[in-house]
Amino acid sequence: MGKRRPNAMAEHTDARVEVAAELLGSAPRHLESYFKVYDGLLARSDVCVLQLEEPGLQEATRSTYRDLLAAAKVLRTDSSLTLNQAVEKLSIESNRAQSYLQLKLTIMIAVRCMLMLDSTVGDRLWDPWQADERFVDFVSKSFPKPLGLSGRTSQAMGDRKSLKAWKLGTRSGITFKGTDNLAQHLYLDSTRSTLYLFHHTTFLRAQLARLQEAGFGKEEDVFTCLRM
Repeated sequence: MGKRRPNAMAEHTDARVEVAAELLGSAPRHLESYFKVYDGLLARSDVCVLQLEEPGLQEATRSTYRDLLAAAKVLRTDSSLTLNQAVEKLSIESNRAQSYLQLKLTIMIAVRCMLMLDSTVGDRLWDPWQADERFVDFVSKSFPKPLGLSGRTSQAMGDRKSLKAWKLGTRSGITFKGTDNLAQHLYLDSTRSTLYLFHHTTFLRAQLARLQEAGFGKEEDVFTCLRM
């Protein structure tokens, strides 16, 4: 693999600085794990359109960080947009010709980089972002509020200091697996005895600091928080 040219490396660094400032409100220090996901998403964006989304398409262009930031702005400005509406608005504001599938993928990448939510996943536990579903509703369903604590749950929470990873491993046979999808954090797959852990702690700290600096409290609604 050849080395990047100096101007290419500078552009790459500038892009990271702008993305970190816009989406995380911080400098790109200690965000290597986050940007590994980010780089992979952008690098595969044209391949996903050609090979996965629409195999018959003859040409696709790779999404850029400017496309990503434009998509994030669309979603933050109005989180009541459906996926189809967000794609349509991004198409109007885009300064280059892109197919519906390319614009849709850019929106999906923006969601991943903004919130570390995989809006393309669909299985028995998580539904993908539907075409006619509002963005705020997709986010809300990804982080459902608990209905209440049972007696056993309250007892376990009261004794949570004694809950150790090694105990779960040695006594219960549970293995741990990292996930880039925040909606999967602390999900226990009982069929495989696997507990998923969201491992991007720097991302979480950056988002928490951003909300605290803006004076946001726990009572704020999803609409208000998404504007951040």
